[in-house]
Parts: sequence; structure tokens; C-alpha cells
Amino acid sequence: MNIERDQQELITLQQTSDEPRLSRLDIMSGVAGIAIIVLTILAFMYMPTFPNRFKGVMDESYKRAFLQLHIILGGVFCSAFLLTPALNLSLNLSLNRLRGKWRNIFTYGALVSTCVFCCWFILHFGRDQFGAWDYNILIDTGWRQISGQRPYVDFPATTPAGFNLGIRDAFYFFGASWDANLYLTAGFTCATFVWLYWLMRRLAMVRKTWWCSAPQGRRPSAALKIASVTGPRPRLNW
Repeated sequence: MNIERDQQELITLQQTSDEPRLSRLDIMSGVAGIAIIVLTILAFMYMPTFPNRFKGVMDESYKRAFLQLHIILGGVFCSAFLLTPALNLSLNLSLNRLRGKWRNIFTYGALVSTCVFCCWFILHFGRDQFGAWDYNILIDTGWRQISGQRPYVDFPATTPAGFNLGIRDAFYFFGASWDANLYLTAGFTCATFVWLYWLMRRLAMVRKTWWCSAPQGRRPSAALKIASVTGPRPRLNW
């Protein structure tokens, strides 16, 4: 009995020692990434407008929104770059613990929850602003099409065919309103999200991950790792 317990403890110690660990540089990089996130949040909340720099923009809210947008883009990019080693290690350890315990119902619930969140986000924040510039190129193009006009023939249009057909179908199915555009966008977002998950599942099942490998040692990408562990396991017939 003692021999078996000693062997089990030895195996546990070996597994613990074999687990990858962060280097000192990776730890410093993670701390810097967290600091940048904090600074980004503070800069977003207390961003001044600097009116002398934007004399052509009259509305103070637009000046502030312009600066906040670029602060978010720069802060998220830098923090994600610095936090990548720590997040990659955490993801590997979490997936190793989840392997064999994850059930298909969890995956389906995560997919549905994400789609619900995307729909809410688009419908809620999509009504926050109405960019009515140049008679609004989106609304004007859709209204002309459901009124019987044809782009490039009955009225000049510099937009591609996909742009014209999208807003036309939105008005056709949901009526001529701004919300019609949001409804179509929400449905398209959910459909493409589910399709991308299905595509990554197919790639993970056949082990075609070399083209998106990480620089260190050809490791699969994070998205494919998640799909290979959390996704259902259908039988594929190629």
C-alpha cells in the first residue's frame, strides 16, 4: 500500500515538474500588459478633448469619442501582445484539466450564449448613433432599391454589389427602418460565428494546424486548441 502511494506521489511530482512555467521575461511582460490595461481604462474614463487640435470638429463629444477610440485600439493591442505568453500558458493548463470532462451540452450552451450576447450588443449599441452623412449612403441605397430602382442603372452608386444587396434584403424582410439593418447584421454575425466554429472543428479533427502554428515549436493556435477540447466529436467522412 505504501509502495503504491509512493509511486502515485512520484508520478504527481513528475507531472508537476514537467508543466511549463513562465520565464522571468514572460512575467515582466504580463505585469506590463496588466499595467497597460489599467492605464487604458483610466485614459478612456478621463480623456480630455484638446479642442485646439480638432478645430474642424464642432461637437465636443465627437472629439472625446475619437480620442477614446484610438486609446482603446492602441491599449488593447499592446496589452494583448504583452500578455500572450501568460495567457497561452494558462490556456494550455486549463485545457489539460478540461480534457475528458467537457460535455457537448457545455459547447452548445457556450455557442448559444455567445450568439445571444452578440445580438444584444448589436441591437443595443447599434441604436446609439445614426450617422446621417450624405443622406446616409446605406439607408438611401436600400430605400431606392425597394422603391424599384436599380443601382448603377437608375442611380449612380460607388458601393459594391454585396453592400447593395445586404441593405435591400434587410428592408425587404424587416421593413424600411434603421433596425432592419441591425437585425440583418445580428443574424449574419451569429451565422458566421457558428460557421467559423464549425470550420475550426473540422481543421482540428484532421490535424491541419501547421499553417496557424505559433512561432515556438509549431504549436496549434489557441482557437483550434479550444475547439479540439470543448467541441463535440462527430464522425467525418471526407
